[in-house]
Amino acid sequence: MLCGGKLVPVVFAVIYSVPHLRVEGVLRRENGFRAIFFDLDGTLRHNVPSAHDTFFNFAIDLGVNDSIEGRRRAFRWAHYYWAQSKELMADVKVHGQLSDEFWTNYALRYLNAFGHPSEEAARISVDLHQLMVEKYEPQDVIAPETPETLRSLTEAGYQLGLITNRHAPVDDYLRDIQLFDFFEMTLTAGEVGIWKPEKGIFQQALYKLDITPAEAVYIGDNYYADVVGAQAVGMLPILLDPNGYFGDVDCQIIRSLGDIQEAIIQRN
Repeated sequence: MLCGGKLVPVVFAVIYSVPHLRVEGVLRRENGFRAIFFDLDGTLRHNVPSAHDTFFNFAIDLGVNDSIEGRRRAFRWAHYYWAQSKELMADVKVHGQLSDEFWTNYALRYLNAFGHPSEEAARISVDLHQLMVEKYEPQDVIAPETPETLRSLTEAGYQLGLITNRHAPVDDYLRDIQLFDFFEMTLTAGEVGIWKPEKGIFQQALYKLDITPAEAVYIGDNYYADVVGAQAVGMLPILLDPNGYFGDVDCQIIRSLGDIQEAIIQRN
């Protein structure tokens, strides 16, 4: 539902110039970082439209009063929930993993986080789940700046890695979307049985590239999974927050992947 999983062709464009890369390459050698790790879903690729926007658009159609702050609050809650929260673990135990009952309860929780009254939320949660199952058909989209940003980073001398909470290996998928060749390693939670924000998955990724946490940057879109986990092992976390939903948090924030090198340079 939130993570999608429907894979469709993607389109991307080249936006950087070679002189810019040469300048950044010099700066890179001064900042002490050797590797940059990326999250996958919500960072390198996106569901369009997003499940978040679609869910609440359906909710508005069912009579829920819209609220920008409510959407922001629910967005942050959803990221917390999916970062191996105690609520997620309890719901899986009670309702089963990703069953209809699980998703109906999730819709109820989502509406509560939005600020919708619990009694009314319970009444429409079944309908919302069914609307998402029957009508939500996202496109799999790569942000226009993604491939050239990855190319600029490799040409600047960084090693690139990918850490994702997906269950299955993603190498074939990365080949399909033409991003595989940028990465020296990929690691999925399902392969190692460790899920972000747990330290172990980050530590295994560092081991694969033979670097220390102080030499690594981690970029993701989920504060609770990506930033908290990277901070715990001593990596530099950078939060991708294009819509400003997370507000004032204890890490660097970028609005676009194209801002990565500037954020790293400012850290120096």
